[in-house]
This record gives sequence, C-alpha cells and structure tokens, in this order.
Amino acid sequence: MGILEKFSQLQDRVFSPSFFGEKTILLTKEGDKFIFFGEFDREHEAFDENSGISITTEAPRLEYKESTLPVVPVKGDTIEIRSKVYEVYDSQTDGQGIGTLFLHETEID
Repeated sequence: MGILEKFSQLQDRVFSPSFFGEKTILLTKEGDKFIFFGEFDREHEAFDENSGISITTEAPRLEYKESTLPVVPVKGDTIEIRSKVYEVYDSQTDGQGIGTLFLHETEID
C-alpha cells in the first residue's frame, strides 16, 4: 500500500461522520436538499497571503469532506446547522478533498 492510499484511508477515518462534524443541511438555489456532516466554526483565523497578516474574524465557516456531497455548494446556497440558517458567500477547496464554506447568518423567508 502506497503513501497516498494510507493517507486516503486516514483521511476517511478522520472525516467520517461519526468522528468529524455535525449534521448539516444544504439547500441549493435549485431547490435540492442534501444532508451531510461538517465542522462548524463561529469564528476563525485567516491568513492574508498578500500582506502576511493573520486576521481573526467572527464570520462563521463550515469545513466538510467534499466526497460527502454530490454537488459543490455555491454562493447563494443555504446551510442549516444548529437550528440556524446561513447563506454561503464563498466556497473554497484545499485541493485535498476538504471544502470550506464561508457563511452569513440569514433569516428563513
């Protein structure tokens, strides 16, 4: 077994629903609904590569294993977690199978 296979197996164990995250609902702009698990943060620290400055923000974000969703969440989709609703304003990937959604709290119409 190669190093990449070992890493993939470790990643699968670490990011399994029983270990990683909490139940989350994605509602797409098209009206599709998906249930998955993600790691939610009310605040986080970001690094600005242009200035070299570390920035702490209270903007919530959600990290998730990309293979757990059949679609990639996009700006304008809605996330429901911890009985609150958030709108996706940015979606990024790390290139290794982990996606990050940056969120704004919103109200249900």
